[in-house]
Amino acid sequence: MRYPLLLLLLFASLSSHAADSIFPRYHPKLQNSKRGEHHDFPLGVLSATGRLSDGEREILIMDVGKGGPGEKAGLLVGDRIVSAGGRKSEPFSKSTETGLDGPQTDLAMALIAASAAAPPELSLQVRRGKELVSLRVGLTRGGLKSAGLLAGIADHLHATQQENGCWQPGVGGDADVYMSAFCALSLLAADDRKYLPAIKAAIGFINQKSTASVDLKNPRTGPKNWQAASTAILLAEYQLATGDRSFAKALKTNCDLLAARVTTKGRMGHHFDIPYNGGGLVIINVQAHLAWALAGKCGYEVDQVVWNQSFQEVQASLDEKTGALGYSSRAPRSPDISART
Repeated sequence: MRYPLLLLLLFASLSSHAADSIFPRYHPKLQNSKRGEHHDFPLGVLSATGRLSDGEREILIMDVGKGGPGEKAGLLVGDRIVSAGGRKSEPFSKSTETGLDGPQTDLAMALIAASAAAPPELSLQVRRGKELVSLRVGLTRGGLKSAGLLAGIADHLHATQQENGCWQPGVGGDADVYMSAFCALSLLAADDRKYLPAIKAAIGFINQKSTASVDLKNPRTGPKNWQAASTAILLAEYQLATGDRSFAKALKTNCDLLAARVTTKGRMGHHFDIPYNGGGLVIINVQAHLAWALAGKCGYEVDQVVWNQSFQEVQASLDEKTGALGYSSRAPRSPDISART
């Protein structure tokens, strides 16, 4: 049986929400690389960081948060989780066709079950050197409540927005535009009018820093496609949610810029030029299609010729074996295939 990605996202989010009032906030120590030698990920309310390599069944503990449930239960760096809640896992695999089966999903399901038990306690069996050690991890009861979780996320975003309307990204450059667009989308999804001033402030920042630099007579200039697409998605969703057409012109500008950057072969890049020896990257096409489709609901006239050219590239990027999207039509079976579906 396969479980939706939401489970893993919730499993990862629990460490900063449900247990926040009892245990110290934990920041996972992730050391991933694009080459994919291993996969690091947070272990939810265990307040720890795990690692898996292709074919492994046991989660290697890379870091344990001080004062967290894992440390209090005796979990140590270097331990390997053999089973959680009595569940022994199938091997972790980078192959797309395995879905999310494996140690991560099994641990997530064990955490969900344990948090609903009385007492809320997770049994772990870990391999420590040559020995098998049993641990019992105390959890907060009933921590997985989606409404409270989403409200907490919205409140956190509202509290961390900067005075100029943006959110500070983890990297520099123009990432603040992309990040601010999706943070504002999250506030919009909270469906609470109290966030409207913050959403409008984010739109103001984005339009000033990004949209204002667009020159449709010279599409080589202006923001990257990442910024243009995320901006258009936000502006369209805002108009659809509120009925406010104040930003319709900015929406059209970003959508037109994306259309002007599609090649006759349907390929798109980070900016105007097509990288990777002309192969491009289809995730930009996908975000552009989402922007155009949403804008179409707002009255924007979609260029059907450009749409069809771009969509042909999307279709050509499908992996025939798994049905998932690859990096591009030239690389339909790239390792990060599932993240682009």
